[in-house]
Amino acid sequence: MSSLGSHTQRAARRNHADKRIALLVAKEMAKAIPLIVIEINEVSNKYSIESKSDTPKAPFSF
Repeated sequence: MSSLGSHTQRAARRNHADKRIALLVAKEMAKAIPLIVIEINEVSNKYSIESKSDTPKAPFSF
């Protein structure tokens, strides 16, 4: 019976460690994702402004 008890204890510790790792990953992602979104918006706005021009482009023809 003691091996079953130690197995249960190891499983509980592993489960607790897994939860701590998941919490750490979630916190880090919560910090990083807004920064990534801001950077994507800045880059896309930059290219959006650059793509607009005062003179219309000639239509494509063969």
